[in-house]
Amino acid sequence: PLRFIASRSEFQKLTNAEHPKHALDAFWLACGDSPEAARDLLTTFYERVEEANLSFSGIVEGWRTDRGMAHIIFGVSQRIRRDSRNEYWIYGEEGTANALTFQFRKRSYSFDSNAYELQRSIQFRSVWDRGVSNWRNGRVRGD
Repeated sequence: PLRFIASRSEFQKLTNAEHPKHALDAFWLACGDSPEAARDLLTTFYERVEEANLSFSGIVEGWRTDRGMAHIIFGVSQRIRRDSRNEYWIYGEEGTANALTFQFRKRSYSFDSNAYELQRSIQFRSVWDRGVSNWRNGRVRGD
């Protein structure tokens, strides 16, 4: 799941590390400004991964899904709206300029009733980058 917040080179280092535990510890210590902050980040991150797996798994592990990805980076949304084909996650005050809304379209698979796909847009790029930057700079709080 670290692929969501690690750079390509960092992720490559982590996957090819001779001592994966040491590499993982070094990654989280670099994100937090202290061992305690790094521990809190790590705990929050993997709690969200576990929540994603419990809530969004189907034929694919929940953390690998679009909803899992958004949940890991942004946490629990303030509001979720659903209709027959879509799920909308709203972060911030709905209807304001600062609100962020992700639209997930239900995929029609006979073998997976929990499959949704994020309706991607270039407008999410800066918001996504800011979310990842918050993780990398230790500015993420638990839900």
